[in-house]
Amino acid sequence: MAAMLRRSALAVCLAAALVRPAASGTDMYTDQQRFGVGVARQYGEITDYDVASLRIGWYMDWSYQAAPPRPGEIDYVQLVRTHPNGSPPDWASLAAAVRANPGSWWLIGNEPDARPGVMDSQPPASYAAAYHAIYTFIKGLDESAQVGPGGVIQPTPLRL
Repeated sequence: MAAMLRRSALAVCLAAALVRPAASGTDMYTDQQRFGVGVARQYGEITDYDVASLRIGWYMDWSYQAAPPRPGEIDYVQLVRTHPNGSPPDWASLAAAVRANPGSWWLIGNEPDARPGVMDSQPPASYAAAYHAIYTFIKGLDESAQVGPGGVIQPTPLRL
């Protein structure tokens, strides 16, 4: 049962987004870059799974790391959480992670449109201010960083 839960935790987050373009003159994405997974760390690290059989190109674990494991040379998508109370991230640890991972993907916030008290929920103006501060900080340390907003729960016309 535990093994099934671990596989499910990895597979539930299978996604087809956040891909790095292939080298110039080739297809836009390699097969592996098209798919990634989210790893719920309470079920283990990415290195606990046979990722080669999944043929993924990236993973995330809803955090950021200066030295994330990269089995099979898959990409690690960094996520900087935003907080409804406006508290900033740990700028020193974020700076270390940015400097150690030039050109990485960075997501800012996780589901900021969630109902109050869930995930990184906050009013739009608060999220925009946090996004701007974190984006500016990351790009100030690494111009090659690829920075974008975290996922939303429901992309309705109102949210687009």
